[in-house]
Amino acid sequence: MDKKTFKKYSAIIFIILIILTLLTVALFKKSDAQKVSINAESVFNEALKCGFSVKVNLSSNDTDLSADILKQDDVFTATVTSPDTLCGMVFTYSADTVNVSYKDMSVDINSSSAPALSLTGSVVDVFKACSNKSYTAVYSAGDTLTLNGEVENTDFTLTIDKQSGTPISLTMPKLNLKCEFFNFSKK
Repeated sequence: MDKKTFKKYSAIIFIILIILTLLTVALFKKSDAQKVSINAESVFNEALKCGFSVKVNLSSNDTDLSADILKQDDVFTATVTSPDTLCGMVFTYSADTVNVSYKDMSVDINSSSAPALSLTGSVVDVFKACSNKSYTAVYSAGDTLTLNGEVENTDFTLTIDKQSGTPISLTMPKLNLKCEFFNFSKK
C-alpha cells in the first residue's frame, strides 16, 4: 500500500471513528433522558396509587373553578375553593358512587348533572386512568413528560415535571377543559 492510499484510508477510518463516537455519546444521552422520563412516570404513578393532594385551577367554556383534590385509598375528594358560590362544596368519588355535599346537605348524584362535578370528575378520571397506566403515549420534551390518553371517549394530555413526577397541566380539548396543578404532594 502506498502512502497516498494509506492517508486516504486513514482519513476515512478517522472520520468513521468520530461518527461512531458521536453516535455513542448521543445514545448514552438519549438513554439518560429515557431513564429520567421513566423515573418521573413511575414517581407519578406511585403517587397516584398511594395517595396525594393537589390544588387545581380548572376552566372550561365560561366556568372557572379552583379545588383541592385529595386521594386516599381508592377515594378521591375534590373540595371547591372558588368561585364563592360553590366554595365548600365537596365531591367524593369512590368506586361505585359520587357524593356531593355542601354544609349539612349531602346527596348522591349523576356525574353529568352538574358542571363542577363534571369538571372535577374529568380530572379524577384522568388520574384513575394514569394510575392504571391507561394512557396511549408518553412524550419527553425539555423538562416535561406528556402522557396522552382517553377517558370516557375524550382525549387528554397530562403534562408532568420530568424531575419530580408532579402534574403541571391537563387539557381535554373535547370538553374545552384546561387545568393547572399546584402544590402536589404524596401522602
